[in-house]
Parts: sequence; structure tokens; C-alpha cells
Amino acid sequence: MDWSICALCQRDGQNLVVPSANLNRDVCGYSALSRNIDAFINEGLPLPSKITVALTDFKGDTNVADNLKENNAKWHKGCMSELAPSKLKRTLESAANKKRKIETLPVNALSKTTRSSLDAKTQLQSCLCLFCNEPGVFTTEYIKLKHPPARQKRMCKVNTDNCDYFVRKAAAEMGDSLLLAKLSKGNLFARDACYHHQCFTEFRNRYRTFLTPENPDTARMKDIENSVLSETMMYIEESLATSTDTDVATSIKLSDIRKFYDHSLARMTGKESNVNITRLKDKILELDSDLRAVSDKKEIYISYKDDLAAALKYASRSEVNDVMSLCRLGRKIKAELADRKQTFNGHFEENCQEQSVSPTF
Repeated sequence: MDWSICALCQRDGQNLVVPSANLNRDVCGYSALSRNIDAFINEGLPLPSKITVALTDFKGDTNVADNLKENNAKWHKGCMSELAPSKLKRTLESAANKKRKIETLPVNALSKTTRSSLDAKTQLQSCLCLFCNEPGVFTTEYIKLKHPPARQKRMCKVNTDNCDYFVRKAAAEMGDSLLLAKLSKGNLFARDACYHHQCFTEFRNRYRTFLTPENPDTARMKDIENSVLSETMMYIEESLATSTDTDVATSIKLSDIRKFYDHSLARMTGKESNVNITRLKDKILELDSDLRAVSDKKEIYISYKDDLAAALKYASRSEVNDVMSLCRLGRKIKAELADRKQTFNGHFEENCQEQSVSPTF
């Protein structure tokens, strides 16, 4: 188990919550996470599908809380929310409703073929997304699978005629010939067409962008924001590079970065700006993957990762040493030229050029 990335999904290490970095030891997420995991186990429920780590890895040689604290575990905020008590409550209610429906069904109805009774492999082959033509897994079936397919998108079926009408209208207006060819097979609701939630959202956003007329002022504002964001990134790099020459931690307050961004944007637009600090942080971390955000009480600090900070500190000190060596060399040459006294007697000697150069050169 890799403790340097998310301890719950084991996928990537970006935008992680680090409870061990919290200076207030009374407010720690390790105990809360341990209680949430125990609640799922006590109810006889499997951990959510997004949690890919086995329970034995969580416990280690001790218990869950101590093992997480010992290894300085960190996680995504979204992964932690999968184990929230509210999610457990909804899971229990869903299981109870399903059991109640099965008990109220007549005996002959239980023998009918349902989606849950189909083989998982057959479902994956028969359900292809309307937009990307890729397979997916329904949420209920995904939980039942012992070995879920890697990186399968969540899928659902078209359950209203309004969805069919919207997709046809949008595809016709945008001139999407490939999608129109798929729609020619019949009504989406009637033939149980499937789609990924993500693909449908992207299609809807593309249609919304198509309907929105291009505004020259909006395009100009985007160019200004991109320019200001570039200046902000240079300001961050210069600030972190300057601080590496001292013994102070190489970090800069996100609030100071926001002030610089607002001031630069107001200077270029002539209007006061108040950018959302969370969106600004996400843009900065997206542009430079070597940066990270660290929370300390009410402040958020932007800094380089530990290994990069050490390398940058060494490089900065090496440059200072080079500059100091050049200064010493310049002083030595200046002293040699000052000690040499020469007079002009009306003509140049044969080796006058060589004699005018300092021996140090």
C-alpha cells in the first residue's frame, strides 16, 4: 500500500487532505475515518466501490486509527465523503426498500428475468454508451461485482421521452451526423438506450456552448485573465525561488497570491476584482503539478513538494556562490590595475597591448 497517495482509492496524490498537518491534535480525521469504517463493517455492508483498499491494509498490525496515524495517511475529500454516516444511512435504506419490494412480490414474479439476474459480462457487452460507444457498469451491478472492471464509467438508461427529444433536437441543431445516425434506429426510451453520466453532461455542455453567441468582450476578458494568471504564476515562482536562500520554509500564502491576482486584474480592466480563492488555487495547482496546497489553521500555503524544494534551494545557493566568486575575481583585477603605473611617452611600444592586460586574465 502506497501511503504517499490517497489511502482510500490509491489512485493519485493531487489535492489531498493531510490530517497529520493539522496543528490542533484534538481535531483529527483519523478517529472519524476509523469510526465510519467500523460502522459499515458492523452493518454487514461492503465498503463503497470507490474505496479500493482492503480492510486488512487499513488495520495493519494494530487498529485502523493507529495505523493511519502512524503512516501519516492522507486522502481525497471526495473519497472521505463516501464513508460519511449519511452515505451509510442511504445505503441501509436502499437495502431495506429492496428487501421490502422482494417480499411483497408474488411467487411467480420472482422467476422473471431481471437486470440483476443477468450475468455481469453479458451486461457489459450489451450496454454501450450512446455518445462514446464504450461499455459501462450500472451502479447496482458495480457494487455486486467481486472484481469490478478498471476505470468503468457509471451508466444509466434513458427513462423518459423528454431525454430522447432533447438529444434529437441538440444533435440536429449542431449537425452531429454520427449521433443522428444512431438516433435513426428508433426512440431511445423504447429501445432502452444507455449512456454514461459524464458523456451526457459533456454533450449538454457542448450544446449550451453552441447556443451561446460569442461575445467579443467575453473573449477579451478571457485573454486578460490568462495574462494575469501567467503573471501570477511568475510571481509565485519568483517568491519561492527567493525564499529558498533562507532558512524559512519555501511557501507563500494563498491570500497574498489572491491579492496579487486581484491587483493585476484591476490594473488591466480598471475594475475591482474579487476572485474566488478556491478556484484560483485549483487553477494554480492544475498549471503546475509540482506545487501543492497545505492548510494550517485558517491559512492555506502554496509550496513546492519536499524533494523539489530541496533541489531548488541547492540550486539557488549554488548561483549565489558563483556570483560571489565573480565579485572576488573582479576586485582582484581592479587592485592589479590600480597598482600598475604607466605613462605615455609619445609612441606605443611593441608589446603594449599584452602589458595592459592583468595577469589574472
